[in-house]
Amino acid sequence: MKLRFLLAALSAMLCGAAAASDPYPFEGYFALETPGKTLEGCGFDILHQSRDGAFSGYLLDKRHWDAHRQARFIRYKSGRCTFDAALAIDNCVTHTHHIADVEDSKPDRAKVTVLRDDAVSMLTLGESDSAERLPDLPAFVFRRCPFGAEQIAPRLVDSVGDYSKADLAEMARTRNAALAAQVLQSISETPAAVD
Repeated sequence: MKLRFLLAALSAMLCGAAAASDPYPFEGYFALETPGKTLEGCGFDILHQSRDGAFSGYLLDKRHWDAHRQARFIRYKSGRCTFDAALAIDNCVTHTHHIADVEDSKPDRAKVTVLRDDAVSMLTLGESDSAERLPDLPAFVFRRCPFGAEQIAPRLVDSVGDYSKADLAEMARTRNAALAAQVLQSISETPAAVD
């Protein structure tokens, strides 16, 4: 009887500790959804969010695609997020961003709503915006990409190579439905070694 009580008390303590740590509400590979083009972003600009809050952004390596017709993505940004579950506020600090100049000391803030297992809504907050008094603004929706870590991880590169900021900015703007379909098909095939 004492052992059962001790185990119950220990279990309650562990559950309380886990709840207090505010686990990150989503993890995996996502892309920003554009109207009428649910998964197109997964062929161009991928956000990898980890359970511990670390994130990375990857762009399609256009030169590699043009030369080999195989998907490869280069990491252009990285950072860390902390999630306040009580307010559903995500505070993200970008440590590296090869396209935009960012200030490490000032976090980006967003109200996060997990819509489904495959979709997350984020409403960007200004510095003084309160989560309780949000204006009626459209949220950004990030949709889970149609591939798993085993398919995409071998295609991710941590370096931007010799791309300039202008090159990277151009790649970030490029959107083409036919190309996205080809890239996603390439990802679903057996991964090639990344050069």
